[in-house]
Amino acid sequence: MSEPVSSGRSCVRGLSVFPGGHRVKFELRQFLSEGLRAGMVPISDTSIYWFLVNNTVPAGKSSQSPHSHTALHMQKKIVWANSSQASSGLILSSTKWIEKEAAGEPTKTLHEVTDSLPSHMPAEYLEVVRHSDLDNLSWAPLLYRNPWSLLTGRAARGTITVAGDAFHPMTPDMAQGGCSALEDAIVLARALSRAASPAEGVASYVAERRWRVAWMVAGAYISGWVQQGGTNISGIRGYIVKLFRDRIFFRFVFPKIADTMWFNCEDLTPRKEGKDHVE
Repeated sequence: MSEPVSSGRSCVRGLSVFPGGHRVKFELRQFLSEGLRAGMVPISDTSIYWFLVNNTVPAGKSSQSPHSHTALHMQKKIVWANSSQASSGLILSSTKWIEKEAAGEPTKTLHEVTDSLPSHMPAEYLEVVRHSDLDNLSWAPLLYRNPWSLLTGRAARGTITVAGDAFHPMTPDMAQGGCSALEDAIVLARALSRAASPAEGVASYVAERRWRVAWMVAGAYISGWVQQGGTNISGIRGYIVKLFRDRIFFRFVFPKIADTMWFNCEDLTPRKEGKDHVE
């Protein structure tokens, strides 16, 4: 199969800790701006997960491409750079994330985020970010495998196959990366238990998973692209995408995409009549 490619977006993610507890409502909150998408959601009474997604390289660039300025080295740090074209404060459409050779420096990453966002994000969000646990702060380009490659590429060779991110890396916009990997495990185990040979079971597993994971990858990418307001586009096209997002997407389209998250695992009781394969 083809190499994963850049979605045109990168993401800083962190876990903020409040030893004395926080007062943030237990719901996902998202904040949108030009070329930026941020969000936060409490996961316990003392911790909050947050993220910040930013437009980076043109979508579709290979993560191995020498022209990819954000996906070439995942260990590099991102630094916020603003354009001198801004006439009244920082205009996010005139900014970009650029890399610098500063691998593994979460303190500087956090500093750049908190110093660059005050005029564009709510104070509540910034307060959450400032409480980040540096050991749980990360940056990574958001990559995905082309759905066409998932449908047509070779995902198995005899008794050897792939699963999870090795099979279908996807952007996190539907939060289905881990879930789809668990689905892989269930389908593969069931296919092996019913097949006459391991190779036949692997082939059955790949055939069953291709269409679903291709749709999941496509749905996640489209969801993120639209929510971001159209990655790396501007002018009238960007305006149309934002209008579609605000008036149509969240109300009518996203619920349909979200319905695909549901997966029927069927009966997980071990099959006593399962075959013993010796190969």
